[in-house]
Parts: sequence; structure tokens; C-alpha cells
Amino acid sequence: MGSIIAKPLFTDSGRGGGSKAEAARRFQVGEASVYRWLKPGGVAYKRPGPQRPHKLDWGALRRHVEDHPDRTQAERARHFQVSRYCIWNALRKLAVTHKKRLGYHERNPLQRKRFLRRGKHPVYIDECGFVSSSTRRYGYAPKGQRVDGLVSGHR
Repeated sequence: MGSIIAKPLFTDSGRGGGSKAEAARRFQVGEASVYRWLKPGGVAYKRPGPQRPHKLDWGALRRHVEDHPDRTQAERARHFQVSRYCIWNALRKLAVTHKKRLGYHERNPLQRKRFLRRGKHPVYIDECGFVSSSTRRYGYAPKGQRVDGLVSGHR
């Protein structure tokens, strides 16, 4: 038998007693192969699973993101009493991305529709007079969903 076939057979029955030399003769492979397959990182080696439950409840984090999309990672870390890296990693694995689309409190939806129907191009105005520090510029939401926020400004 070749070593390609012997590996799975050996790992299924190799730890069931007997010496490694006997197993090597039985499967017609070299003893060095048997030792290599049994050492950590070899074919028969199984990585240990998690030793304790996660400190962060991902379901609670998902609900927190839905309820408070504009909280920062540092604020979430303080809320859940974990590190900021733990929050960052969990958000990444939950496919929650960092984004936000801002609009203005003072906007009038009816006037916007009328303007867009006229077919004219919008005019962009310099925003140097707006106070942007009062509103959070970014938020978090699952991938594919938007986070909308409103800021105060003069129309």
C-alpha cells in the first residue's frame, strides 16, 4: 500500500494499540512516516476546540448595532466590557460594516421631489459654515443595509 492510502487507514486505526513499528509494517510505510503523522500538526493530530465560551454574546452585539447604529467601537467595548479588538473582530465576522449617509433636518421632501422632476442638475454648495461636530459622521449596520443620520444646518 502506498502512503496516500495508508494515511487515512492509519489515522482511523493507528491509535488503537500496538507499537508504531507494527503499524508501519502493517501498512507498509516507513516508521518515520508514522511518527510524522502522529506528532502535532500531522494527519492524526486534532486541534483543540474552544476551551471556554466567548465572553461576548454575538446576538446581543447584533441587537446593539440595530438599536444604536452610530455608537463607536470603543463605546460598544465599554458597554460589553470587552476590548475594542474583540468588538472589531466580532463586527467583521458578523459582516457589519462602517458607513453612514447624512441628510439635513431642515430638508423638505416635497420640494426635493419637485426639483428632481424638473430635471435640473443639483448645485453643490461649500459646507464650511456647517457645524459637523454635533452629529456622528459614521455608523454601523449589517452589510447591505444603510445607516441614515440627520444633521442640523442652514438650508
